[in-house]
Amino acid sequence: MGRWGLRSACCAVVLLAGGVSAWADSASDLTEAEKARAENRFDDAVRLTTRALNREDMTALDQARAYYVRCAAHYGRREYDKAIADCDMALSQRSDMAAAYDVRARAFASQGEPDNAIVDFNMAIRLDPKNASARAARGVAYGALGRHEAAAADLREALRLDPQNADTHNALGLELRRLGSTGPALVEFDRAISLRPNFATAWLNRAQASYAAAGYDAAMHDIGMAIRVAPSYARAYRIRADLYRERGDNDRAIADYGAALKLDPANADAFYGRGRSYLSKGDFPQAIADFDTVLALRQEFAELYFARAEARQSQGETNAAIADFGQAIRLRANYAEAYNRRAALHFQKGENGLARADFDAALRYEPNNATTLTNRGIVALEMHDRDRALSDFSAAIAISPYEAMPYYRRAGLYADANEDTLAMADYTAAIRLQPSFAEAYNDRGVLLHRRGQDAQAVADYSAAIEIDPRYAVAYNNRGNAYDGWGFHRKAIADFEDAIKIAPNFALAYDGRAYARDGEGDHDGALADYAKAIELAPDLASAYSNRGVSRFALGDFVGAAADFQKLVALDTNAYNALWLYLARARAGVAQSDALSAMDKINPAHDWPAPVVGFFAGRSTETKMRADVAAQEADNARGRMCEVDFYVGEYALLRNDTANAQARFTQVVERCSLYFYAYRAAAGELGRLRAAPPVKRHSTS
Repeated sequence: MGRWGLRSACCAVVLLAGGVSAWADSASDLTEAEKARAENRFDDAVRLTTRALNREDMTALDQARAYYVRCAAHYGRREYDKAIADCDMALSQRSDMAAAYDVRARAFASQGEPDNAIVDFNMAIRLDPKNASARAARGVAYGALGRHEAAAADLREALRLDPQNADTHNALGLELRRLGSTGPALVEFDRAISLRPNFATAWLNRAQASYAAAGYDAAMHDIGMAIRVAPSYARAYRIRADLYRERGDNDRAIADYGAALKLDPANADAFYGRGRSYLSKGDFPQAIADFDTVLALRQEFAELYFARAEARQSQGETNAAIADFGQAIRLRANYAEAYNRRAALHFQKGENGLARADFDAALRYEPNNATTLTNRGIVALEMHDRDRALSDFSAAIAISPYEAMPYYRRAGLYADANEDTLAMADYTAAIRLQPSFAEAYNDRGVLLHRRGQDAQAVADYSAAIEIDPRYAVAYNNRGNAYDGWGFHRKAIADFEDAIKIAPNFALAYDGRAYARDGEGDHDGALADYAKAIELAPDLASAYSNRGVSRFALGDFVGAAADFQKLVALDTNAYNALWLYLARARAGVAQSDALSAMDKINPAHDWPAPVVGFFAGRSTETKMRADVAAQEADNARGRMCEVDFYVGEYALLRNDTANAQARFTQVVERCSLYFYAYRAAAGELGRLRAAPPVKRHSTS
């Protein structure tokens, strides 16, 4: 739809030349018919030739002449089947009638049968080699078949025979433009216009060539001239509207589409173009109305359904948009972008299998599309197919190493697999390629924080916030980093900013609660934990953090309740160990709790050495050796926790001196972000040996 290639009727029908028999007085009908045909009174010509053909005294040559005249009159009335039938009759009686071949050829061409037209033009030209009009018309027929070199050759020969024919210059300009010869095409349009200054079609065709060669202003000048010489030329308004729309001037485009539709109310191209402009302006109902009108005019094409799908998607009509993308695919089976867009909607609905199938189809037609590979990798992640995701992200990087997104997605995969070095390299590559990639800074910050590089993590979170000041997750994560670093007040400020941006952000309430605990505002912390749980009843970290807070405050019953919920949400031996300690400190007997932990935790995994120690199967020395033998990255932190567990073991046996010594070691050596630190500080407070709370005075 919306093609610019406009042709004028380049050649008039050739009148029959002399060389026919003289008429008797009874031949007056045929003579009058010829005169009517010459004056374009086609109805009179048909009536008079029909009456003449009903006479019984006509010779065969006269009959041939009459059939030809009526053939030409039917052609003038656009009755192409009747024209072909009458020219058949004329040629059956006189096979050397070049004009009859010529008119029949034009009738075939007008019916969309350029192959048959060329056969007849060949005969017309063989019988009359100097017939410039027939040669030009054959050139047009070749062009309709895509044989542009042959078309240009015929049109050049026609101009040699008739150099002053404006229509032929215009037609040659079109063929040259299709051959990529814009400069020569402009020369031909110039000649057509110089020969006929009011030739609106030539002005319009030159506008198209001018746009490609000289730019927007030249094209708009020529379209304006087309409208000036032909104010009712609907197509000129529509094409000018297309140019406005392409430049983003949708208001002017809509006005010109409206002018075109006023002149031609059934102009499907104008409705389609106007719908695209409304779509760009965000007026989705009006866009859909225009697209629907195109379909009502019984014109459908893939781009139409694609555009309507975009409008429906923008209105939240996901299923209708999916249906329209499907119609676009029906009309163009290799429409990769339609598969992509439909896949995204299926993914949005959680229909991962359908999304993956559509991305597969898109890649069949565009196998080197890095964006599609990246998107298919994202779907594979949702389907827990890590190998496929990794393969797709890596393939996307190999095809397009300058796109940030596949590096970012692959980095997440590596980070999840604890392949920190590879993850760090990919996050850094994504940031280098897209310095404004806030999410990449944030996620690299998470990785740095996990590795204990808090200062670098804070720098990355700050960069993310600078790029996107409303990035609530980055504020939340920076708050966590500040809190782990001991800057509780800065942490609280960041959590508060996150909550202002996203009032229902449960993790931010959870984080602020933990920071408030560190600052000593326990009531405020408990209120925040409650809010976090209200917003996200299954938020495991909120139960875990509140459980530790209650444990530190000596509310062992409340702590046990939180840890029990935590174990229900995330059953592992570490959570079960905290539940065991809380219940033990609350005085609850637990005869089988430790054996239950053995069943859910491999013998050599953390915290199996601690469970064995509490169960009496291991000594403290053996427990420490087992912990030291575990992963080097975690051994130091876990050894710090061991002191806390030994302190609890001693406290449960009323060995308060040993317990106090162990808890003191914890608060002196452990990160204040550790659960063990906060719980140990609480126990020391109850033992009346409270140490100074670790905090930075800088807010």
